[in-house]
This record gives sequence, structure tokens and C-alpha cells, in this order.
Amino acid sequence: NASRSKRCPLSMRDRGELEHPGHPPLSVVRHMATQLRNCLVRCGASGFAVDYWGHRDFIGAHFLTHAHSDHLVGLKNDWRSPTGAKIYCTAITEALILRKYPKLLDGPTSIVTLATDQPTVVDLGGTGELLTVTAIDAGHCPGSVGFLFEGTCGRIYHTGDFRREDWCVVGDDGKSANIPECLTRAPLDLLLLDNTYCNPAHRFPSRAAAQAAVVSLIVDRYPDREVVLGLDSLGKEPLIAAVAAATGQPVRCTKERFDAAKAARDASLRADETVPAEEMDDDDGIRS
Repeated sequence: NASRSKRCPLSMRDRGELEHPGHPPLSVVRHMATQLRNCLVRCGASGFAVDYWGHRDFIGAHFLTHAHSDHLVGLKNDWRSPTGAKIYCTAITEALILRKYPKLLDGPTSIVTLATDQPTVVDLGGTGELLTVTAIDAGHCPGSVGFLFEGTCGRIYHTGDFRREDWCVVGDDGKSANIPECLTRAPLDLLLLDNTYCNPAHRFPSRAAAQAAVVSLIVDRYPDREVVLGLDSLGKEPLIAAVAAATGQPVRCTKERFDAAKAARDASLRADETVPAEEMDDDDGIRS
């Protein structure tokens, strides 16, 4: 599929039943059928949501992959879960969404931060339905993760928006040594995949190669020009740092962009999460 839309890999209507050997029926509810960005998964009388902020009486937990605005549709300062479901995300994502919605926690809503690569057991809505969730670095933007869910519905991996180039490096045995063991130790029952550019027609350079090309243009071809970098509100921090390092000049950005980067860095330090030094260093050359 050469489309840029994030198509869900399930040939189902808005709601479908999947049978897995040894597991009870799994019901997957899809919204915005051509988009991966939000979904509901239901196991029996309970269930959970990923990047979905509507209200269903069976949702026992809300999981947020990252803080880009297209994954926050429906979330706002006065958002409340009618079932009392908590929000689960990384510490960086929590810091970023609380900048957007500073009153989100004024009421009964609560956020639980997840460290990457550490399984956490979640009681879905206090029903006794236990779900083990592991957040896995998605390589998309600061704080972004995919989620591996394991419970009575089997093993489900929701990639979120992701770019893990290191997973594509394979050895002589045809396997990647970089894919986390939690994903390979047993088959997945359901894969919800971000396949935005999953077509041979989309052959992009690696991030490192693209970054080197941008830096070369600025330093070698246009050394005396002012350069404007077109960036979204979150992500591409390593590129900004690389340009600053190569030119020896600070990169000016809006206060909003600077504050977001600082909030992500501070949250990472508090949670003792690993963020590349060139992405969040105090002296990375970014100035508001």
C-alpha cells in the first residue's frame, strides 16, 4: 500500500471477533478505519484503549503512545473517564501533555508513567482482569513508545508511530538481534502496525544519512546564509543539535518549542530514562 494513511492490518468491520487457540474471543473495535492511531481492544467484559479518548463502559485503561496532537484528539483539560480508567504513558509524554492540558489532573484523572522495557501489571478498571504491558521505545519522537500487551486475550503488539531502523539490521541467520526479546520469545496473536510508508516505493535514507546531508548543505554549500529548519512541534531535536554543533551557532526556536524540549529533558532525568545526549543536552545549542 503506497498510501501515506496508517492502515490497520485487520480485514474487519468496525467491530470483529478474532479467535485465538487457547484464548477467549478477542474483540477489536477500530475507529477512523484507515488510521492506526487509535484503537480499542476488548477481552470479555473488560478492555483497554490506545490513543483513544472517547468513552466506552468497558475501557479499563487508556494507553498513550506519544504526545503528537493527532494522537490526542478528544483529550482536554476537563477529560474524565466514566470508568475511572487511568492513563498510562512514559514520563516524557506525561510532561508534554501536562504542558498542553495543565488542568488535566485537577479532577479524578490520574496518570501512571511507564519505564521502557519493564513489564507492568495493570488491573483493568479494578475488575480483576489483569493485563501485563511493556512499553517499547518507538524511535519516533521524545517519549514515544509502542505497547506489548499480554493477558487473557493473548499477546498484542501496538507499534504506535515508530521508526526503528536498528531492527532492520539482520545477521547471517536472517534475524535481527536488536528486536526486544519480549517480542520474539513467543508468537504474537495480533500486530497493530504503523505501515505509513510500508512500500518499496518509499526508500528513505537513514536518519544519520539525512542529518549529514542537511548539515553538509548548511556548512558547505550555504555557509553564509540564514537557514530555516521546518519542523513539527515535537521531534527532530537531534537534527537541531547537529546543526548547532556543526555551525558553532545556537539555533533559535520559539519559546513553545524550547519549553517542550526542556520539559521532555527534565522528565527524562527525573525518571532516569535514557535519552541520547545530543537530543536533550543542556548545551545542545537550542535557544528560545
